[in-house]
Amino acid sequence: GEEKCKLTRKSQKIWDNLPNLEQLATDESGGHIIDVWVVEERLAVIKALVEAVNSETPCLHSDGGRNLLWGIALQTLWQFETGRSLAVDVKDHMPASAWWSTMNYYLVVYPLLAARNSGVLNRSQSSLTASVCLSPLCCMLYIAFSYLTDE
Repeated sequence: GEEKCKLTRKSQKIWDNLPNLEQLATDESGGHIIDVWVVEERLAVIKALVEAVNSETPCLHSDGGRNLLWGIALQTLWQFETGRSLAVDVKDHMPASAWWSTMNYYLVVYPLLAARNSGVLNRSQSSLTASVCLSPLCCMLYIAFSYLTDE
């Protein structure tokens, strides 16, 4: 049999109670504003990605059986539970200065940008805010610049 991904009770409760992207705040054009530095909103993005990919590829299972994106969800929840994200509550912001939060940011944002660019997630229905980068090129330049200016 296939092994299922198991969450701690705390993580399962968080996962089950995440808002849909449609429940997030909207901008003047009606698009949903996603702040991926808020634990809950970052997890909501991951959940939306998992669900979108599962609906596009029926061979993947929603319980994480074969979905690589589930690993990002598990890592994000683990970082929150262990205090590595430096957030105390799921409604808290993770500081961009926290190493774990920033590395996880890229693991979430790259698939989100790819999903939006490929049409898996509707681009007009969401916009990113409070982000380090908003496009793959911007992310690559930001990372390169960080390394060049790091002392």
